[in-house]
Amino acid sequence: MKLASLSYDLHRLQPGKGLRIGGVPLEVPLSFIAHSDGDPLLHSLIDSLLGSVNFRGDIGTLFPETPEWKGADSLKLLRLTKEIVNRALGHWFVKSLQSILVTTEDRLFSALERNLNAIADLLAEELKVEELEVGLAHSLGLPPLEDREIPYVQALTQLSLERGEPSSSRARKRVLVSKKSALSLLRGNHMIKDLTFHEGQDKLELILKAMKSLLSRARESFKSCKRIDLTLIFQVPKLAPHREMLESLVKEWGFRDFSLKFRTNEGVGDVGRGMRGVIIALLT
Repeated sequence: MKLASLSYDLHRLQPGKGLRIGGVPLEVPLSFIAHSDGDPLLHSLIDSLLGSVNFRGDIGTLFPETPEWKGADSLKLLRLTKEIVNRALGHWFVKSLQSILVTTEDRLFSALERNLNAIADLLAEELKVEELEVGLAHSLGLPPLEDREIPYVQALTQLSLERGEPSSSRARKRVLVSKKSALSLLRGNHMIKDLTFHEGQDKLELILKAMKSLLSRARESFKSCKRIDLTLIFQVPKLAPHREMLESLVKEWGFRDFSLKFRTNEGVGDVGRGMRGVIIALLT
């Protein structure tokens, strides 16, 4: 049985002395605004691993913004996450992994383009993986989460896990730079619902209404799908306190096998007094 999950991460950039993406150091005069080292590719990978085993929470639950994790190396966080997957599945491997990066910073885009193979090699060392793709795209494909005025890096990571051992000890690796959007490069059944909030609106009520609409369409369009993996990307409101209510809503629509993750858009895509966000669903 394949256990699939899709995750998103975003970190804004500031002047600095270098950063790491996919665990690979990049010599650029930039750094991430982040509590840990801010590696968006590894953070989205961690969330996808947690989502694949229906971990009740996400990277922020597991590694909160406390002194213990200040400046933490995301490779260390990935290895700790693998231990959680080990306990859940025993012997497992990554059947397929796609990680697509987007940045608004031209200098970083060029550095990433030169280092995609190094990132793929590092991921293949860290994971038992059959098929691996690392890409760089010019846009995310989700207009509410795009803003050319703000320097940032985004990562979309989708994977599927299986119990057992891979068919080969060597990963089939592919890297690409594409003019297509990151979302369009991902394989599988996806559904998107975007929202714009305005002052005075009940944001939680609007999110619940959007969730019901998406779940209804998912049930109608993908009748044979047994699992739904949901990522809710909003700056406000904070959704973690409402997890139980949102989980109950997913169950009401007949999905017993599901993952629910919360991410922030860090203000990217917000326009005027309006705030925007997206719900992404992967159905398998």
